[in-house]
Amino acid sequence: MEYPSLEFVKTAFFGIKPCDLAAISIMDGVQGELGDEYYRKVRKDLLLIVENCVEPGGTCFCATMGTGPFAFKGFDIAYTRIGDGVVIFQPGSDLGVDVLSELNLRPAEDEQVDRFKELMLEASKRARVEFTLENLPETLEIGMNSEVYRKTAEKCFGCANCNMVCPTCFCFDVLDEPELDGSAKRIRI
Repeated sequence: MEYPSLEFVKTAFFGIKPCDLAAISIMDGVQGELGDEYYRKVRKDLLLIVENCVEPGGTCFCATMGTGPFAFKGFDIAYTRIGDGVVIFQPGSDLGVDVLSELNLRPAEDEQVDRFKELMLEASKRARVEFTLENLPETLEIGMNSEVYRKTAEKCFGCANCNMVCPTCFCFDVLDEPELDGSAKRIRI
């Protein structure tokens, strides 16, 4: 199969959160493993720099889902602000090791590592909710007629913006653009 060329400049995602990283991991499984040539090319030239969450939001539940508040795989560099202007960096790939070795960094002191662990433990407690993932699809199906769904549906405009902001959406559109010479270009958006 012949693919039209795609030029993609090496890019860094800087300061993404561990939940964003988890979404990229899902996309890797969907787009990468299915052989999407464009996704694989973009992904190959992508540097992922993750900021671990020290203060998860009030609605976060990443610790329950195993997607945060700290990154543990799939990143090139992770960093954590532990206070007093101190940032701890961790490499997560060979590229991350190479990049960090170019910086003038010194190893973290024992009390800084202890502070890091303390902050991550506190963040994990705040980013945890009391539900289980066991039988989750069935539980959601059984509750379809619940008051929660009814109230949510009352607010829904049906605009599909929730799909547009979902970090694991892998939809795309194909557009035919006519050229002045009578031909057309098929473009994937």
